[in-house]
Amino acid sequence: MEIPILPKVLECKDANDFMSKVHELGRRGWIFRGHGCSGSWRLESTLRRHLKTHRQRIRHSSWYVRERETIRRFQNIAHHYLLNLPPYDDKLTWLAWIQHYGGPTRLLDFTFNPAIGLYFALRNAEPAGGPFCVHALHVSSIRNRSKSVRSEHAGSTVTANPAVEDYRIGKGRADRKFVGVFDGQLASERLVAQEGLLLVPSRINFDFEKWLAAIPPENSVKPYGTHWLKFTFENRTHDHYYDTAKQLMQMGISAARLFPGLEGLCESMKFSWDEVVKDLTPDW
Repeated sequence: MEIPILPKVLECKDANDFMSKVHELGRRGWIFRGHGCSGSWRLESTLRRHLKTHRQRIRHSSWYVRERETIRRFQNIAHHYLLNLPPYDDKLTWLAWIQHYGGPTRLLDFTFNPAIGLYFALRNAEPAGGPFCVHALHVSSIRNRSKSVRSEHAGSTVTANPAVEDYRIGKGRADRKFVGVFDGQLASERLVAQEGLLLVPSRINFDFEKWLAAIPPENSVKPYGTHWLKFTFENRTHDHYYDTAKQLMQMGISAARLFPGLEGLCESMKFSWDEVVKDLTPDW
């Protein structure tokens, strides 16, 4: 049997072309994440990227202690700003809130909405600045692989999703390598607006791409026969960029929708300056 090269790359001209390809995947069966396509842009958490940058400074033996202290510091302050607090011992939900406010965590953001995934890929790109991409993962394949790995070490049947305790957040390195899917408790307005969910690795220094590439192929995953797709956009000209941005806005995907409140309003002003929807002429 020929081993597939992962991720499977699908080239897209613009947002409309992308959505026509995504349409064949089926609703809610896949999750999406957009970012740049250079060699340094990998599917990895902000914390793992931070640890790689500062590997000479931060000792491996201190990682889980630091994770525990990060959560504790956030818990000590959060009651001043959040109306509804998670249970004190729900470390996963606390990590999700830290992720929400921009702190480095082991979590990785995804969305069920492909157009939102493309928005974030475009958001970090520049006109004619080189390719950007959207990764798509088949949720059931991830859950099934995680369940299989955990079953190998358990004396009884395990649940489809790991328990919070399985991740050993702030406690130490988990024995098994797996990824859980977490759609949030006490979800933030932003997570709801972005139709978001989080992938949770069992270890801090987790190599998502290596783990994904090791999942056996499932021919039942239609129509491309793989659990991991990468939609790429050339972005060689200014037209490639602005046409894609305009099409996304026509689909109703805008900063004002994805970032509730004043944050979204101010974020949307950037695209107002770009004039991707209409040309504004002086009235004097």
